[in-house]
Amino acid sequence: MTTPCIAIATWDWPAFTGGGISSLMHTLATGLVEVGADVVVWTRGGGERGAALRRTEHPAGVRVVALPGRSWRARGHRHWGRGARRRLSLDRPDLVVASSWDVLPGLLATGLTCRVACFAHGRDITAALSPKRSAARARVLEHASVIWLCLTSWMQEQLVSRGVDPARVVVVPAAVPGPNWGERDRPPLSRSTQLLTLGRLIPRKGHDVLFDAWPRLLAQHPGVCWNIVGEGPERGSIEARAGSHTGVRVHGFLEPDALEAMWRKADLLVLPCREESEGDTEGYGLVFLEAAARGVPVVGGGTAGAREAVAAVGGWVIEDPTSPEAVASMLIAVLDGQDLTTRGRAAHAAWQARARPTHLASAVIGLQDVAEVA
Repeated sequence: MTTPCIAIATWDWPAFTGGGISSLMHTLATGLVEVGADVVVWTRGGGERGAALRRTEHPAGVRVVALPGRSWRARGHRHWGRGARRRLSLDRPDLVVASSWDVLPGLLATGLTCRVACFAHGRDITAALSPKRSAARARVLEHASVIWLCLTSWMQEQLVSRGVDPARVVVVPAAVPGPNWGERDRPPLSRSTQLLTLGRLIPRKGHDVLFDAWPRLLAQHPGVCWNIVGEGPERGSIEARAGSHTGVRVHGFLEPDALEAMWRKADLLVLPCREESEGDTEGYGLVFLEAAARGVPVVGGGTAGAREAVAAVGGWVIEDPTSPEAVASMLIAVLDGQDLTTRGRAAHAAWQARARPTHLASAVIGLQDVAEVA
């Protein structure tokens, strides 16, 4: 059996961007190497990005190629087309996997003959766009040669509702790597209970609602602490609110070692994510899997793809994450009557069974046969 060559074409890569898509592409590349594929990553080069890629250590066995381009501001369609045309002749991939639909116009313009798959995440498909970008998105959704990859059945339904042939939509496992310190021994909950919220500081993550719920939660559990980790446009308002509440601390962005230390002391991940206006929503929420990989149970908002992500690791779903009363009631019930250590171990077992990098990679390798049928 020949070794398949998989090319990942991604706007985001950890050398110069953070976030869920960057993390997912890195995880996919790592998993593909583990299952025996030849892996090349095509990503944005030039300027600071090219320099960052040169000084970054990439996953073992993964070739990372910086495509040239003076400016990628117009989503880089011309750069993708020029760079990918050359890479197709050099790398000769059996399958090209695009990180999001924005990568596709340039790739498809090369007339590539190998199989093509593209991830659909959430707001990239559901959010309102400018007329020009909306038309470009509609064109790639109609393209008959693209296989669409989703992490949830919710995203699958969103694509089909927009006219994509169900035969061209495949649900693949979400995945994250495990920590380098293994499953931990959790200290008893006689100490102060530590809640953790991790993610970009933007409205849809629900920090504002949790602040509104906080006084009621604190009245029932006076020792509880809430650690907020992340960066984003809402940081100023979040820090202002944190200053007037007992037990709340804003940490901002944390480097990997400091973040792992935060995970070690967390008893519960809380993310009351919700759907915002104009379709901005949580397509999955890889942070729920990151918690499970570390044995931390989760509470999350029951909207869009987050509902499936929380359920996948046996977490608690907040049916109305816009309601401070619902958020407070859920957290009080969890802290009153649940064995968090046992639930955390069950979450870890769920991650171990179906959400490691090799699970995602094996599904992508299998797309070669799906694409042939399509």
